[in-house]
Amino acid sequence: MMKHKVLITAALYLAALAACTNSEALTVPTLPRETEGPLAAKLNTLTRIDVAEGYACPIVGDDTLIVFSEPVSASAAKSITVGDVTIKVGESFETSVTHEIPDGFECGGKLYPQAEHVIFPGVNLVDLD
Repeated sequence: MMKHKVLITAALYLAALAACTNSEALTVPTLPRETEGPLAAKLNTLTRIDVAEGYACPIVGDDTLIVFSEPVSASAAKSITVGDVTIKVGESFETSVTHEIPDGFECGGKLYPQAEHVIFPGVNLVDLD
């Protein structure tokens, strides 16, 4: 009987701990980098992150999905980490030039008709104040 109570207590503790962490890693789409292109910088603002089907879909400007050329991670709809730079919703950042993805791009089960590919790795946060 005592062993049963200990097991139930341990199971409840682990369930509560799992519910509190809520830091399940989400997949953020990427594409391979380009081999050549202009070296100009582009200013972007992360307006929101749509989360669906285990994917975090970073949106810039007016409903445009941005697809990076390097590993990106997210654990919630509040920020993404590109390389070693964390970008929060509402923050501005510079990337290399982007190319429009002609037929859009699917993320989290949704087709985003407006999608852009960051052709080279690397981002920098920008303080617009």
